Amino acid sequence: MEEKLLRVNYLDVGSKLIYLHAGLSIALGLLSPLVAHLLFPRPFVFAAEDEVFTQTPWILLVDQSRNLALWLVLQADIARGAMLSYGIMTVVMVRRGLSNAHRWALSTIALSGLATGMPLWAVAVLYIERGLYQGLSGISLGLVLSILLYVPWVAGLIASSIGIRAASSNSS
Repeated sequence: MEEKLLRVNYLDVGSKLIYLHAGLSIALGLLSPLVAHLLFPRPFVFAAEDEVFTQTPWILLVDQSRNLALWLVLQADIARGAMLSYGIMTVVMVRRGLSNAHRWALSTIALSGLATGMPLWAVAVLYIERGLYQGLSGISLGLVLSILLYVPWVAGLIASSIGIRAASSNSS
C-alpha cells in the first residue's frame, strides 16, 4: 500500500506544468496588449530598457510621430497574439494528445515551444549583452520572465517524457 502512495504520475505532473506554461503565455498574450492600449501613449511597450537599447526616449518617439509610436504598440500586439495562439494550441495539445500519452503531442509541444521561444530568447540575449537584465520590455521578456515562462515548459517536457515511457512499458 505504501508503494502506491509514493508513486508519481509523471505524465500528470508534466501535463500540469505545461498547462502552467500555456496559461502564462495566454495571460501575457491577453493582458499585455490590453494594458498597452489602455495606457497609450504612456510607455508600456517601450520600457526603460528599450530606451537604453535604442538610445531613444519614448517621449521623443511620441513627439516625432504618434503614428510611429502606435505602430510599435501594434507590432507588440502581433507578438502577443502569437503568444496567445501558442498558449491556446498548447492547451489543446496537452488535453487531446499529451494526457493520452501520445508521443506526437509531446514532440509538437516541444517543437512549437522552441519555435516561439527562440525569437524571445535571442532578443533577451541581445539585451543581456548590453547589461539590460531588468525584465519585461516592449520586445524582450527579459531574463526573469523568460525563466518564469519556460522553466515549467522544460520541466513539463521532461516529466511528460518519463510518463510516456512509463505508460509505454506498462502497456507492453
